[in-house]
Amino acid sequence: MSNQVIWLIVLLAMCTAFGLYRKRTEGRIKLARTHEHRAPVETSVGANSPTPQAPPIQPAARPGLGNFKFGQALGEDVTLVQFSSAFCQPCRATRLLLADVAASTPGVAHIEIDAEAHLDLVREMGVTRTPTTFILNSQGGIVGKSVGLPKRLDVMNVVQAVTANA
Repeated sequence: MSNQVIWLIVLLAMCTAFGLYRKRTEGRIKLARTHEHRAPVETSVGANSPTPQAPPIQPAARPGLGNFKFGQALGEDVTLVQFSSAFCQPCRATRLLLADVAASTPGVAHIEIDAEAHLDLVREMGVTRTPTTFILNSQGGIVGKSVGLPKRLDVMNVVQAVTANA
């Protein structure tokens, strides 16, 4: 085989691997990491010593959505914030999906942000593609993020988990 054929096979293998990776991760909701602040645990053992308890898990720090003025009220329990662009076909499908979830679930709101009009927020939030959806809890903390068209069942599961913990 010539070097050109070998390079072509390698290139095709790399493109196939990337396509499979992209298909697998498209629309998957990644839950936000939480930071756990640990206090020193007492080591004394005795009948009267208190049982050491782990401190509560603090919500992850949210970069820029806390100061952004959405122009509409956040949901009582959950807010679905969607970054989209005008000519994005998956954005339209995501808009319909999230609006339907918000309409059918009490305490849930859907907010759509035009990514082209808010480039500073897009950079701050790390939005690299549209649609990108952030799932916020009642305090405005980021609970999850999805890039691409999310699956309805995944969105409903996260919404139910957040509302159960509210």
